Amino acid sequence: MNSRESSALPSLLDWVDFKWLMASQGRRVDVDRLQCDSGYAEQCVALALTLPSELLRRLALKLRRQAAAAPR
Repeated sequence: MNSRESSALPSLLDWVDFKWLMASQGRRVDVDRLQCDSGYAEQCVALALTLPSELLRRLALKLRRQAAAAPR
């Protein structure tokens, strides 16, 4: 992992990828809300971590790490 990935806020592309991976699991998420409502984003990430898609779980962990490392 490079320093940019670990310290940057999640990118729009990551959130869009997350949205489509969640949709593939029958779950709908709002990308605009994911970017501005940290509580909603954490709920969605937590749900993603319980779903069977390994790719989705890896992305969810990446998004959680980036959000935790972002300056507040």
